[in-house]
Amino acid sequence: MRKCLLLFILTTCSQVGFAQFTDDFTDGDFTNNPVWTGNINNFEIDSTQLHLRDTITNTSYLTIESKFIINGFWEFNIR
Repeated sequence: MRKCLLLFILTTCSQVGFAQFTDDFTDGDFTNNPVWTGNINNFEIDSTQLHLRDTITNTSYLTIESKFIINGFWEFNIR
């Protein structure tokens, strides 16, 4: 019985562990796989980094739909 309970707990916990989302932009395309939406014409990818290329002071955004994010975090590289 203990072995079954342990197996159930490990299986359940491992399913939660694979819920991360990441996009390192190595494919050079943020409009497919995954699909980012927003002001896509204001952004470009150079050497696996996403850059804003808007020439005026304005609001630009990118977003991705996720129905599974409960607790999440974002990491940024700002220069």
